[in-house]
Amino acid sequence: MAKTTHSKYKNTGLLFELLVRQVTSDSMAGKTSPAIAIIKEFFKKGSSLSKEAVIYQTLLRTKFNTEPKADALIKEVLSDYSKINKATLRRQRYNLISKINESFEASTFFKTKLPEYKVYASIYNVLNSGNLHASERVKNIFTLKEHICTQSEKPVTSNSIVKEFTEQETGLRDLTYKLLLEKFNKKYTSLSTGQKSLLKLYITHTTNGPELSEAVNAHIHKVTSQLKSINSNITDKVTSIKVNEVVDQLKSKIDKPVKDNTFTALLSSYELIGELKNG
Repeated sequence: MAKTTHSKYKNTGLLFELLVRQVTSDSMAGKTSPAIAIIKEFFKKGSSLSKEAVIYQTLLRTKFNTEPKADALIKEVLSDYSKINKATLRRQRYNLISKINESFEASTFFKTKLPEYKVYASIYNVLNSGNLHASERVKNIFTLKEHICTQSEKPVTSNSIVKEFTEQETGLRDLTYKLLLEKFNKKYTSLSTGQKSLLKLYITHTTNGPELSEAVNAHIHKVTSQLKSINSNITDKVTSIKVNEVVDQLKSKIDKPVKDNTFTALLSSYELIGELKNG
């Protein structure tokens, strides 16, 4: 049997991670991110890609302190993986890659270096070990077991909101939110409660209905109220004018269809509030 070559294009876990990173990057740059629509379309509940992505995240994020527990986890995950329709999975992944190529410059999108690339590759090889030599199967399994049994220096569950989500039933929308939260927290020292709540809205609402509009309006009223209160104490005229401009821009979005740039504006405004409070 020939040695199976790992491919980013076939690794659903990597594709999901790259899309989440793209959302984070675009949001920080103040851009509307097409990645969020791709995630919602291809990783929606019940899809084969969603089921496979959950398997990748389970093996990547779950930590145990003994090898028997790691063995049991891998065994159960392989059992779950065997139940996924592989023909449907291949078709969905092909369509996903096509959508990514339509939406992004492929050479840029796929060149992102991931610190956990080796683990992702090992998971792929363990899941698709049918054509591997026995020695290669063992090598990948031990790489994966070593990862599961190695406690991270800063566990994801150290954040109270992440802990809350990981204790609930795992779903792709929750995992997307958790990963976004991690990456935004790496950019900023600490996300505010408002920013966390906003990110949760961004990921968990798949339809642009009245409920989402009402929730976003509540964020706008909260942010504009805080900005006006802070602005009353600002003595620098230029800064005061710019704050008023932000307030006016946010108010113009009330009761309007919620778009990605609405979330970006709110996320940035929460950050602005933090900066103004800190002088």
